[in-house]
Amino acid sequence: MKIAQVTSLFWPKKYRSYELVICRELAKRGHEVTVLTADEPSREYYMLADDAPKEELYEGFRIKRFPVGLHFGNMLLIQDLMRFLLRSDFDLINSHEFFAPCSFYSAIASKVKKTSLVITQHNDQLFKSSSKNLLYYADACTVGRSSLRQAKKIIALTRAIKSHLLLFGVPSEKICIIPNAIDTENFAPGKQNLLKEKWGINSPVVLYVGRFAEVKGINYLLKAFPKVLEVVPEAKLVLIGGGPLEKELKDYEKKFNGHVFCIPFVPNDIMPHVYAGCDVVILPSIEERFGNVTLEAMACGKPVVGSGIGGMLDTIVHNETGLHIQPRNSAQISDSLIRILKNGNLRDEFGKNARKKALKDFSYAVVMKQVEKVYFDATR
Repeated sequence: MKIAQVTSLFWPKKYRSYELVICRELAKRGHEVTVLTADEPSREYYMLADDAPKEELYEGFRIKRFPVGLHFGNMLLIQDLMRFLLRSDFDLINSHEFFAPCSFYSAIASKVKKTSLVITQHNDQLFKSSSKNLLYYADACTVGRSSLRQAKKIIALTRAIKSHLLLFGVPSEKICIIPNAIDTENFAPGKQNLLKEKWGINSPVVLYVGRFAEVKGINYLLKAFPKVLEVVPEAKLVLIGGGPLEKELKDYEKKFNGHVFCIPFVPNDIMPHVYAGCDVVILPSIEERFGNVTLEAMACGKPVVGSGIGGMLDTIVHNETGLHIQPRNSAQISDSLIRILKNGNLRDEFGKNARKKALKDFSYAVVMKQVEKVYFDATR
């Protein structure tokens, strides 16, 4: 099958996105895959910018980048992308985020070229600003809704996202819930411990991986960690990533010298060796669409403490593979981390259960079988 993956954000060398996994695995299964995307990231993801070529062959699929005509908040207008779709022949177009301009371009091309369209919805989060929410709903109820109508099938990554789509009148039978996938061979227990061998950081380790941004709840983690140290004085907090709060975190690192470590973004192929050195992973997000970090940690056999929102409601099983916490609740963060760090048997049990769930529900083989079925059903 000749497939176009249309997305505004695609920076595979720095960000293990859903689209990257899907494209790579589809290519391995013999499909001809082309990613059509912007040549620059939105302002929210500026730290991912790279000197990427306009066209390249990457891990078995092609990437073609187009110049951004205009930034409209975090939405990118990429008119050349639509012109390319209208000149090209694909068996199927899979666009991402129904409200994004890229999906509107894909819907127009689908209608004109009579090409099957699938839309994958990653997001169910609203904005803090009421004016932005108004613009979102205005877009979603007009342009976005027309894109949803044109789509033969819609993939929702989580149950929460499906509920969000139902608000816009999408028939339930048109929506398939298919989660992100994780490489359970690469992300697996028993890997080399680079936290200890490269950075000299010994157990017990609490690991945070992600953007250094308020929306990730990192301020509440910083407020919780001193209480963790009171009970587990040998504990270390490792923060891997980058973003707008980087300076504040560097200051925090100096304040808790020897207990807090800030490490820049680590290449994805190295991350299994980072998870190997931690005892628990924390993701205290205020908003979270899915939370790939939870899958990576679970596949490596690590318990996860995460906010009971978005995708983490589907990935973390409370008191079985990890613990749910309320967003913005530093007391719950510290209590949950202490509970896991102080109880080795519980930590091991959570870790084993997490690995089993990753294999059963989120492995490449399981997820890609579902994705291919949606594609084949859409093209019939």
